[in-house]
Amino acid sequence: MVIKQPSLERLSNHKVTLFTPQPDLGWTTQHSQAEFVLRYGHVSGTDENDEPNEYYFTSGDINRFGEDKDRAKLNLELVGFADAKHFDPNGMIALYDKETGDLAAGWSYLKLLEHWQRKHNRAAYVPYLKEGKGDSTTVEFGPLITLGISTSFGLFLQAFQDGKAVYDPGVKITLKNGKWAPHPRSQFRINLKDIGAIYQKVREVDLRTSGNIHEKK
Repeated sequence: MVIKQPSLERLSNHKVTLFTPQPDLGWTTQHSQAEFVLRYGHVSGTDENDEPNEYYFTSGDINRFGEDKDRAKLNLELVGFADAKHFDPNGMIALYDKETGDLAAGWSYLKLLEHWQRKHNRAAYVPYLKEGKGDSTTVEFGPLITLGISTSFGLFLQAFQDGKAVYDPGVKITLKNGKWAPHPRSQFRINLKDIGAIYQKVREVDLRTSGNIHEKK
């Protein structure tokens, strides 16, 4: 995975996108993404007549564990989870309608597990620096590489329960020619400084000095 950084001389704490699965359970699976955002998102733009022409669905529209935001229309729950070694494989990460209690969207553990094991059992997080625009754009990678070794889906769920891994959506719809055009961004993320929560071992490698390896966990 590549991580955009302001400098390659040291690693800045940056949000890392772990994966971007779409929900496979709940009301949203029977409706369009635009319908979901209209129902659970918030107005983020208006036209010259002060009529809404843009809606956004973000983390501000969700009550995470222990939260009670006035604007939020959904409550986040981790269903069937006890700890990293004890969880129901038929459980899910769920968004429930705050008013009705109905399941608005859910990610089954079975679906998430498939994505997780394929992508994260051994992962390298590579920083990059992008400068310039157009034809003069340059991209430089490294040299401070973070290696995540030996994960488990239970570690991810535990990090999610602890608030280190989060569901961080940014789904926008805009009105174009009388129709709502969606711009999806459904993602689960974690801060780089918390990456050790989802691996049994984390190693930091400086490619400029092959022997310079620092094990964090």
